[in-house]
Amino acid sequence: MTVNTSCEDSTWQAHLNGLMAFMCKRSAQFNDVGDNISIVKRAIVSAGIRTSVAHHSIHADDHASSLGNALSILLVAVIRLRALSSQLDSIFNSGKRPRKLDVQKLRIAIKRLHRDLSVFEAIVPTNAQPLRLSTMILSPDIQKQSTFHPTAAHPTTYVECFPDVFVATMWNAYRAMLILTGGFLIESGQFLNALSKESISLSQSVQEAANAICAYTTHFATTPYPLYNVHIKTSDAARSDSINAIMLLWPIYAVAKSKSILEPYQCWARDMLFELGKQAQIPKAMALSQEENAKHAHAEITSGLLLVFLGFLLPGPS
Repeated sequence: MTVNTSCEDSTWQAHLNGLMAFMCKRSAQFNDVGDNISIVKRAIVSAGIRTSVAHHSIHADDHASSLGNALSILLVAVIRLRALSSQLDSIFNSGKRPRKLDVQKLRIAIKRLHRDLSVFEAIVPTNAQPLRLSTMILSPDIQKQSTFHPTAAHPTTYVECFPDVFVATMWNAYRAMLILTGGFLIESGQFLNALSKESISLSQSVQEAANAICAYTTHFATTPYPLYNVHIKTSDAARSDSINAIMLLWPIYAVAKSKSILEPYQCWARDMLFELGKQAQIPKAMALSQEENAKHAHAEITSGLLLVFLGFLLPGPS
């Protein structure tokens, strides 16, 4: 590894400025969810990775809002999947056929996690549900003002928006988790010669999650600002685009990597990763867009999702 020891190098300053911008934005926009955040902190500490997510979410705090409970469900699920991710990746990336017993054990754990995730959508309050709009709203005049200009045509006939970027981040992380867990259950069936009605249902669920991620990303990438945030200042637009692009990075990468998703969506996701990386100055996104698609990346995606959520959970600068 090469380390730049020059006293004139200022790369570290760019990274620090980006982190501070991320946390300042989080502090300014999400003070109203402080109670929910404290609930999540307690959930992570007390629940650990083996506690039943559904059970914990019901009993964690009688006064907790539905959004806070949904967030606790999601975060504990990500932590649980992160703990299993190295085993999941090794099943596919080792180059050797795994033992059936090892695959079956992992499938049991992932089925339980996938089932617990289903509670998320059921308890999210009505005012935090996605709003779907026709792609007819994406007029050429609006798109010309956008920071991002993807070359690939968007694969959905609708776009999605949310009441704020925090809620959008939650939903896209949830969908990425559906892709990771559902995709593993589908693809690991090849080692057990197990194709069933369950696989068909999972395939539909995974594809719907990919559709939704693409729909929100299309809205973000082809409009000068999110439609719900009409009061954004012009001077803040570039920084806001970069921060929102970071939040979208890992859900889009999940779409690009999953073999359980239709190829046009995978190609679109790789193109979007490159575009986000180029326009928002995120080298990691550009690198991910060029990665070999053969290898699975559960560990990297779950780590990325946790890192994004730390931007909301950690106290911001005063």
